[in-house]
Amino acid sequence: KDVEITECMQSQRYISLRQFYEEMFKNITFFHFNSLITRDVYESRLGSLHGKIINISNLSVKDNRKRKIFGGKLNIAYFGNLSQHKGYFELYKACEMLKADGLVDFKLHLYVGEGVVISEFVECHNPFTSDEISKIYDNIDLVIVPSQWKETFGFIVLEALSFGTPVIISENVGAKDIIPVSMRKECIYGVSAYELYIKLKDIYINRDKLQELNKNILDMDYTWDFCEHEKQIEEIYIKII
Repeated sequence: KDVEITECMQSQRYISLRQFYEEMFKNITFFHFNSLITRDVYESRLGSLHGKIINISNLSVKDNRKRKIFGGKLNIAYFGNLSQHKGYFELYKACEMLKADGLVDFKLHLYVGEGVVISEFVECHNPFTSDEISKIYDNIDLVIVPSQWKETFGFIVLEALSFGTPVIISENVGAKDIIPVSMRKECIYGVSAYELYIKLKDIYINRDKLQELNKNILDMDYTWDFCEHEKQIEEIYIKII
């Protein structure tokens, strides 16, 4: 009986909170969406909204792109926490599938700051400082962002690309907007461990694809200057005032 009452109260609080946000959103004149995914999620619940998609950035991201040399062991990196919604466990499963196929010349580098499943293909690293980022990316061949839930953007994608490092991301990652159309087939997959495994296996067998992706990143027509992003945001405010 007590459990039923508690669940009912929680349900009522949720309904009240949702109604509060729905009323609040009605008073917003203009929406800045940081990705197409963000816009689609909001409009799926609130209907058509007046706004604009402008992908976000921050001052720490600079244009550090350079030609990378790939060869030998495939070094894969995951930045994030060990949660289901971030997709770590799907990534781990995909790596186990590679191992089951006899494709074992790879290492999964985890930058998570917490305990992980012990495996011969996993290497856990301590938290790093901004001064160490360049060295870290020098030793990474591929960054994986396997989000299972909708992620409004995902700065790690922008950061990796800024160092010329190829990425493979799930379709739930908002930062897929900034990946050139010519690279999306190689860089974006669904959400399942098996789909990720297929992408990783293709890269493992065809290492020249890493070199091609790196070249495409170097050729990206993208504005890395944060001042330009700031200017775009200011223009929105000026327009609606």
